[in-house]
Amino acid sequence: MKKTVVLEQEDIDDLRDTIFNAIGTTENLTNEKVLEVWNKLPDDIKENAIHWGLNDTVVGDKIYEWIIDNGI
Repeated sequence: MKKTVVLEQEDIDDLRDTIFNAIGTTENLTNEKVLEVWNKLPDDIKENAIHWGLNDTVVGDKIYEWIIDNGI
C-alpha cells in the first residue's frame, strides 16, 4: 500500500537545491516540477527522505546520484 506524502515548502526547497546541484540550474523548476521529480524517485529513497528529511546529506546524495543516472 502506497503512502500519500505531502511535502512542505521547506522540503520542496531542499529538493530543489539538490536538483540544482545535479543539473546546474533552477530555470523552469517550479514546485510542480520538483514534485514530479519526487514522484519519480524510487521508494527506498523516498522512505529515507521521510525518515531523515530531505535536508539530510545521505538522502541528498542518493537523490543527486539518482538524478545524474536517470535525469529529471
